Amino acid sequence: MDVFVTFETMNNRGKLLSHLELLKNRLIYLSTKFDVERRESEHLRKAINESWKAVYHYLGLIDNDKYDDDIFLRTHYVMYFGAKYAGLDDKPKSFKRYLRNEQRYKDALLEEVFTPKRLLSEEGADPLKIQDVYDYAASIKSVVKSFYEVAYPDLAHWCEQEKISLNQINRLSDYELFLLVVASVFTFKPSSDREALLIAGEKFGFISRIVPYHSELDLSELTLRVLSGAETPSQVAKILEDACDRMVKTSEFKESIKGLGKHSNGYYGWFLIRYFMFEYEQHLRKLSKTSRQLLSWAGDNSREVFLDDYRTVEHIYPQQAKDGYWKTQFSGYSVPERNKLRNSIGNLLPVSHGKNASLSNKSFQVKKGSEKNQVGYKYGCLSEIQVSTSDAWGPKEILRRGIYLLDFMEKRWSFKIGDATKKAQWLGLAFVLEREKITIAALVSDEPSIPIVPDELVEDRPDTIAF
Repeated sequence: MDVFVTFETMNNRGKLLSHLELLKNRLIYLSTKFDVERRESEHLRKAINESWKAVYHYLGLIDNDKYDDDIFLRTHYVMYFGAKYAGLDDKPKSFKRYLRNEQRYKDALLEEVFTPKRLLSEEGADPLKIQDVYDYAASIKSVVKSFYEVAYPDLAHWCEQEKISLNQINRLSDYELFLLVVASVFTFKPSSDREALLIAGEKFGFISRIVPYHSELDLSELTLRVLSGAETPSQVAKILEDACDRMVKTSEFKESIKGLGKHSNGYYGWFLIRYFMFEYEQHLRKLSKTSRQLLSWAGDNSREVFLDDYRTVEHIYPQQAKDGYWKTQFSGYSVPERNKLRNSIGNLLPVSHGKNASLSNKSFQVKKGSEKNQVGYKYGCLSEIQVSTSDAWGPKEILRRGIYLLDFMEKRWSFKIGDATKKAQWLGLAFVLEREKITIAALVSDEPSIPIVPDELVEDRPDTIAF
């Protein structure tokens, strides 16, 4: 039996080979079949080995399933063949099928592109040449560094703004956007225009996931235009910004914002709630001029498993409000109204999993913490500290904080919801104003407090809260 064919079907590790490993073996196998001198064949084999050595080096530094071997191979497939085919109206069938099926690249590489059959120069066929393998091996080596540095921006030499934007884009867990970004940083040189592209990319990633349908902008096609050289960084940034502007002006977008608080779990069930809360924490960090990061991003929300993904989002007014404090604060409100208040965005707070479990259903005064009990909000992240400045926690506080958070959403992603009255309506909490006999002007008369980090937190708690 042919040793290379045997390798594809068995190995001594007792588990299936990755497609990246299979592809390396296939390319080396093909290097032995070209009608060239032995020295040339050995030179190609050395080039393949050197390329895969670089690939395995960078991928070996990645400890995240979101960026595994298959994701890299998929990303490189689009970048390599996309650059070749982007200008063609009649793209090869294998590449067209990729755009419809994200798993298609695996079959295309091993069953259509790099196959022994293509070595036979039949009339009318597209034969595989030795230079094709050289080019592919060189390309996969050159792309892997950009792939790694986008996946782990804190360990790369980006400017500060690029580092911020790349981390935000990674937290959004949108593969098509990630692919566009890898293609962009690989294609375009560092510049203020490239920074603007990344900022616009994050904005598009957030806004496009609010509406219940995909944007009319096809990120895959835009990626191909980047790879083909048809667009400049400033043009790509404008395309993304224009797409955002069109989305936020639609009635569907407004209904989506209003609808976030209407389903059974309210904002608590919003798959972007962790991302939003983390971004608000960074906003507070900037306002308070705190150098320390008090809330670290632990993992991603790509699986969107309810119990796992939202465990670090705390209900201030708890789901099981058995304490007498909560019964007093929310007396006079019906069960549906209490549920709406409980799951509204103003009642949600980022905390560590351990703190969430320990505070659970306790009263607000206990949750705030004290010098004797330094696990409360006063000793947490900036969002917690800000909430801890409230004397009490009830319907008014939930509505007020919800309005402030929607203010932040407007400014952060540059779209308009409306004044405080409109925000109260969109939160579905306008009934609080009537019930509490208070005007919207009186409710929002005071600006939110800028949180100050307690000395105890700085001195005794150097580690950040994993969120």
